[in-house]
Amino acid sequence: MINFRSASTRLGLDPLNNEIYATEISQDSGKKARIVFVVGVDGWSKIINSHPQFDGVKFVESAPGDDELPLYFECTMFRKDRKVATSVREYMYEAHTGHGAWLTHPRRMLRHKAMVQCARICFGLSGIYEPDEAHRVVLNTDTQKAVGFKHQQYELVKSEKNLGSNFVKRWIKKSPR
Repeated sequence: MINFRSASTRLGLDPLNNEIYATEISQDSGKKARIVFVVGVDGWSKIINSHPQFDGVKFVESAPGDDELPLYFECTMFRKDRKVATSVREYMYEAHTGHGAWLTHPRRMLRHKAMVQCARICFGLSGIYEPDEAHRVVLNTDTQKAVGFKHQQYELVKSEKNLGSNFVKRWIKKSPR
């Protein structure tokens, strides 16, 4: 297993600036706790901008739904060594957690989520989490709970006949958290 010092050195991140930190996730059934490395948005931005092949990024915000929030954010990253750019769309109804900054800054959070997921694909980044993902990992340490929760989310989204009319606000109220 990679240790914290080598992870922060390899990625060029400063733990004193909270660009990267480690968190322990306790396991059920007496299994040994595991450590996950969490990279904040400033750390992700630093990783992306310091990559020698990075050649720019573009964001597209969709038209708003009935709840005045964008339906999705699309992030496109360009590399100097590739002819085709990498694009990823993150959808509000899939990403919105109904907690913390998602309530006060949903557009910014969705843009960050799109940037992180695009960077993973574009630069082959793995073994690190963004804070929102790490929180979900902590909540879902038991696989059956995680599968059940995802199934409940899917059923909730599937049951929505109209994705307009305050969808995210209704989803937050109905979310099984």
